[in-house]
Amino acid sequence: MEDLLQIKGLWRSYGGTLAVADLSLSIKAGKIHGLLGPNGAGKTTVVKCIVGLLKPDKGEILVNGIEVTSSESYKSLIGYLPEDPALPEYLTVEEFLGYLARLRSVKPQEAKLRVGELMEIFNLTR
Repeated sequence: MEDLLQIKGLWRSYGGTLAVADLSLSIKAGKIHGLLGPNGAGKTTVVKCIVGLLKPDKGEILVNGIEVTSSESYKSLIGYLPEDPALPEYLTVEEFLGYLARLRSVKPQEAKLRVGELMEIFNLTR
């Protein structure tokens, strides 16, 4: 079974504070893992490096064999829900779903149809 996620020698610091030092791990496809540690251990920093919100100081991160710092294509393979998601309060649910569809390059006609289906499935008002 191939590695879905590989981290090799990851280092990340903020100013003079070291957050992650020489982390290496691999996760096989179809497996579930947890990232555990006390506050300040670097868990959030590692996740942000994986999803591309932070650039590692050193090291390599591969998602399904794709180096995350050299390509955006891996992002369609992962999902990320931050601890405190910044949802735009000025958008309706329908508008927000349309926005997400545009981010994923869904064709406008298909997006409109799918958003309508989701609104109906979850009994959401327009």
